[in-house]
Amino acid sequence: MISNPELKRNLWSQCTLHKLIVGPLILFGVIVAIGMGAEESSTPFAWGSLLLFIAITGLWGSSLVSESIPVEVQSGTWPLQKLTPISPWTMTWGKILGASSYAWYLGIICLLTFFWALGDMPQHDLNALFSQNRILLFSLLISISLSGQSLALFLSFSALTHQRSNKKQQSIVVFIFLAFLFLSLFQGRPLPLVSWYGRSLQFYHFYLGTLLFLLFWVATGSYLLMRKELQLANASLGWMCFITSSNVYMMGFPWNLTVDNSASTLSQLIAGFILTWMLSYAALFWGMTNGIKVRESLLQWKEKRWRDWDSGLPRWIHTLLLLAILGMGITVYELLNSRQDWEGPPLNGLAWALFFFVLRDTALVLYFNFSKNPKPNLMAPLVYLAVLYGLIPTLLSLLGGSGWNFIFFPHLEASTALKIGAPFLEALLMAYFAIKRWRANFAKVH
Repeated sequence: MISNPELKRNLWSQCTLHKLIVGPLILFGVIVAIGMGAEESSTPFAWGSLLLFIAITGLWGSSLVSESIPVEVQSGTWPLQKLTPISPWTMTWGKILGASSYAWYLGIICLLTFFWALGDMPQHDLNALFSQNRILLFSLLISISLSGQSLALFLSFSALTHQRSNKKQQSIVVFIFLAFLFLSLFQGRPLPLVSWYGRSLQFYHFYLGTLLFLLFWVATGSYLLMRKELQLANASLGWMCFITSSNVYMMGFPWNLTVDNSASTLSQLIAGFILTWMLSYAALFWGMTNGIKVRESLLQWKEKRWRDWDSGLPRWIHTLLLLAILGMGITVYELLNSRQDWEGPPLNGLAWALFFFVLRDTALVLYFNFSKNPKPNLMAPLVYLAVLYGLIPTLLSLLGGSGWNFIFFPHLEASTALKIGAPFLEALLMAYFAIKRWRANFAKVH
């Protein structure tokens, strides 16, 4: 690990002798101040040390990692660093651990103080988290902080790749992410077992597994963006593995929409479909596709440059493919099995209605991004989607025409033909206009 050049460079810049001496002294003063207010109890010591660990490694450490890329870009060293022979993975975790190395130095001191105080806490002050195995508790806290730092690097790389930087927004996203993960740990009451694929798992063990799953994919996302910065091709296999493993994770929960075990497969398919449906929109807006990218993909296909074609193919295409597969799975299951024990809302082609609405919205976004301006247009399609899903249905409902809402979003009470037919025709129409606009602006090389 220490042979990592990026890690060594960050260690030399972050961990100076002055900081290594002064930092612990300040921490000692803060912890003593907390202890002086305690009435012969180690509880304030424990909570104070834990909160310091969260603030230092989670918040400050994530901020240090997030700033590591913009600082190098502004100082002019980033282009030179990209020319070094350091591999993308080595550079990725070298930045995550290196940029936050001083935060980890101080954080570990806080964490050791926390475990020391935890041993002397009165039994009545021990909550569900503090009563856990020390190794498990240590792993949970470290994993959350690492996940936050990895997310900070991912957002920083993403801002660099898309040439739009908003440090305030990135900080808010990381703060909400860390707050959710840390607050999920502090449960004052005994937690029930988690049922996953029919197995009963202890909550904090399952939570650690979820954190490691999350950490792996956030770090992998940063690695893939680093590869993109180094002008290396990223195969679509990574994205396919991500959406597939996310579906496997989500389908493991017992979605209790049925009264017998035989129909649980349908509820799992629906859970996977909903997750993939949300990922379709995320992929669509995260990697905006313009006309130039489409022309490049068509040229790569024509010239049989399959690796380049696979690398440049928009990821929302793969997500829509999986969405269609799950939709077919739901349809086949409905045809082969009785739904008399189904307690959820009537399906009647609802999955395909959602699928065609996604296709319509995708074509709408592409239409706006097929303008001659190569800059991605995000606001215009969002405004139109808000009108289609919000304003028009609301006005129709106020005017007593709610029966026509099937045109704008899946309506449970509409017949199957109308529920599927309306979005299907809208998707065709919107695709026609998008293709027509692309041909007008990009079919010929000017």
